[in-house]
Amino acid sequence: MLTTFILEDNPQQRFYYQQVVRTQIMIDELDMQLAVVTATPAAIQDYLVQNPQTHGLFLFDIEIGTELTAGLDLAVWVRERFFDAQIIFMTTHTEMAFLTFERKIAPMDYLLKDKGMTLVEAQLRADIQLAVQRYNQTIVTNTQKFGYRIGQRYYEIPFTQFYFLETAPGNTGKLIIHAQQRQAEFIGKLSEQATKYPHLFLAHRSILLNPQTIVSFDTAKRVAYFPDQQSCLVAFRKVAALNHLLR
Repeated sequence: MLTTFILEDNPQQRFYYQQVVRTQIMIDELDMQLAVVTATPAAIQDYLVQNPQTHGLFLFDIEIGTELTAGLDLAVWVRERFFDAQIIFMTTHTEMAFLTFERKIAPMDYLLKDKGMTLVEAQLRADIQLAVQRYNQTIVTNTQKFGYRIGQRYYEIPFTQFYFLETAPGNTGKLIIHAQQRQAEFIGKLSEQATKYPHLFLAHRSILLNPQTIVSFDTAKRVAYFPDQQSCLVAFRKVAALNHLLR
C-alpha cells in the first residue's frame, strides 16, 4: 500500500490537501492510505521509525512556522532512509527550488501555492496518479529483491546476488545473509523469511537458500556451492527435493 504523509503548518491548507487526497483515494479506489497529517516533522519521523518498510508519498511544505527549511530537512531525512520515497514540495518559496537539487532530494514535483488552489489541486491529483503508478512498478521490482533491516536502515539485494540465509550460531533470533560481496547479520527468524519468500528453499532447519544462484550441488557431501566460494550444508532429507528443483 502507498502511504501518504502531509506536512503543512497552515490549518486550512492542511485540511484542504487532506480532503484532496482522501477524495482521490475514494473516487479511484486507490491502494493508498493517508497515515499522518501534521504540522510537526517529528510526527512523520516517529511513524517511519516504527514502520521502516513504508512505501511513501510525502507532501511537504518547506517552511514550517519560523523554521524556513523544516520541510527540506525532513525530506533529506526521508530520502536517506527510503530510496523509493516520492516527495512533493508545496510552497510559495520559488527561491528554495535549487536547494532540493543541492541536497539531492530528487522531488517528483514542486507545487507553487501562488498559482492558486485550483491549479495546485489539479497538479496534485495528477501527481497522486503518477505516484500510484510508480508504486505499482516498485512492488513488481521488489518481488525480485530480498529486504532486511539493520537498526533504522533498510537494505535490499537483488535475488540474482542472494545466496543463502543462516541462523546465527547460538542465537535463533538473528540471521546472517550471504550474498555477492556482502555478508551481514540482522534480527529475524528463518521461518518468517521462508514464508515471506516462498521461492527460497529451506535446505536445513537453520539454512534458507536461493536455488537460482547455486553453481553446483554435491549430493554425496550434501553441500550446495555458490559464487565467491560460498557454500552451505543441505539436510539429508532435503537432498532429493533440491535435486529435483535443480533439474
